[in-house]
Order: sequence, then structure tokens, then C-alpha cells
Amino acid sequence: MRPKGATLDREAVISEAMSLTLQKGYRGYQWKDLAAALNIKPPSLYNHVRDLEEVQIEVTYRCLDRLAQYLEVHLSRALPEHRFETMLTAFRGFVRKYPHFYDATVQSHYDSRSYREKSSKVLEIILSAMGLVDNESSVHRVRLVRSLLHGFIELERRGGFGRPEEIQKTFRLLIQAAEMILEMDAR
Repeated sequence: MRPKGATLDREAVISEAMSLTLQKGYRGYQWKDLAAALNIKPPSLYNHVRDLEEVQIEVTYRCLDRLAQYLEVHLSRALPEHRFETMLTAFRGFVRKYPHFYDATVQSHYDSRSYREKSSKVLEIILSAMGLVDNESSVHRVRLVRSLLHGFIELERRGGFGRPEEIQKTFRLLIQAAEMILEMDAR
């Protein structure tokens, strides 16, 4: 929460929206909640941002940046032969640590140049970890791996793995399945 009298500008509004996203979820707050967190009346927000949609789009951009940074940090420590496994594990780790930020990253604003740039950065990191170049065949492989990983992550987040068998063992099998996708002929 911004202290009363502290400077308020667009950056402060977006930073507070990031905090609210972390606490309440990507769509877990409204315009009035953002204003209250900033110690202002809702109409005063219009001096700094157009509307809640603009704020949430900017949150998406920043969450994509965070995801890229998180992956880069983990991949910087990985041996070359373990980059793909490290990327998958780091991606899962990001979701566990920042579930609401992850929710923001799966929002598509592809008509925005900024969104395309930020999402392309994440894609470049993933392609590099997979040992692929950016072409149509690689896009299909990335989509398959992303779908596999996202499904696992969402089931895990929602308690969908209720049986007593070890979830980490299932994740290791997911990594093996994802490695098979890398070897597929994606013509």
C-alpha cells in the first residue's frame, strides 16, 4: 500500500497492480481496489492510466519479463545437456512461487507489439533450452511441450493429483515425454 502523500504516477499504479496481482490474482481485484491500495479515489486513477484493462495488460508484460528473468537465472546454472530439463523444472518452479503471475503470462494480447516482444523473449529462451531454432516445426514442438507442461502444472495447482504416488516421479516422466516430443518429426 502506497503511503498517503507519496508521489503517484503511472509507475506507482502499475507497481501496486503487481502487488495486488501477487496477493489476489490476475483478475482478483477491481479498479476500486487498486485505488484503495494507492490511498486515492477511483477517478484519480484516470490521471495515470486509461482503465483496468490497460493496467492488466501492463501487468502481463511485467509478468512475462519476470518469467524470462526467472528462466534465464536457472538456465545460466545448467549444464548444456541439462538445459531442457532445467527449463521445464524452472517453469514449474515459477508457477509454484508466483502462481498469479503465471496466470498473467497466459493472457494473450498478440495484437500488441509490446506483448509480441515480451512473449518472444520467453519463446527465445524456451527454444534455446530445447536446442531449436525459430521455425514452424519448432513452434509445433514448443506448443506440444507447453501444453503438456501447462496441463501438469494446472492439475498440480488444483490438487488434481490426489493419489499417494509421488508427484515428482510423474514430473520426471513428463520430462521424458517432452524429450520425445523434441525428437519427433514435426513436418
